[in-house]
Amino acid sequence: MKTNGAPSMPSAMEIARQRSDSKLKYMCAVIAAAAGLFVVYSVNSTNGFSSFPFDDAWIHLTFARTLATTGHFAYGALNTATSGSTSPLFTFVEAIIFLVTNNEFAVALIPCIVAFAASAYLLYLLVREFTSLTWVPVAATLLFILTHRCS
Repeated sequence: MKTNGAPSMPSAMEIARQRSDSKLKYMCAVIAAAAGLFVVYSVNSTNGFSSFPFDDAWIHLTFARTLATTGHFAYGALNTATSGSTSPLFTFVEAIIFLVTNNEFAVALIPCIVAFAASAYLLYLLVREFTSLTWVPVAATLLFILTHRCS
């Protein structure tokens, strides 16, 4: 910003807010990473062992594995193409990951963890735009992470 041809110095409040925002961004990134670890813990603790809590995860994996190995959008390599996947974009993302690894848990959890962490971080950014109180975005992000289930 220039005033009368000379650049103006930011106020002490602006500098403090920039530093605070920078620290809070990193803190929320750490919180989002912790949220991802919480997803892994939740998957392992639901049944007492590593498993998929819903059959939808297995259905998406089957479609993704078939897409990655045969190029057909079908439930199994020997079946005809079908629209049985309720989330074709997610299935496509999983198929891309299947090209890198055959570990079904990694294929299923990587996009879920990334999406959950990104959602937590984007919520922080959104709430920050509507308040000048630095603790409100952090509190909203924590509530989002801790209430990850709708039930």
